[in-house]
Amino acid sequence: MAGKKGERVVKYPIIREHYVQVKVEQQEVVALLDTGAICTLISTDTAQRLNQKVEPLSVGAFKMFVAADGHRMKALGKVQMVIEFGGIQTIQQVSVVEKTGQYFDNRM
Repeated sequence: MAGKKGERVVKYPIIREHYVQVKVEQQEVVALLDTGAICTLISTDTAQRLNQKVEPLSVGAFKMFVAADGHRMKALGKVQMVIEFGGIQTIQQVSVVEKTGQYFDNRM
């Protein structure tokens, strides 16, 4: 489906509230689709399960994140991974935190 010139609109079913099925490094996972987020986050448990090597944070990188419900998440490192959503693949630098949220951590 086409959006503005050069854009592609992806229609994809929502699993629960704002959660969608995506592929991360060719593995199916459930992810929170947060259009207002400043970056992409992943928990340490999920990074390990996806066999991701966590690298140190870059100088000037965000060290703390605050979720919409107010809970704080300390950045522990970063990973680079291929994420596929609706047939579109993108390479993303993802910040690693201890826990992202109860529902999300239990589903991935």
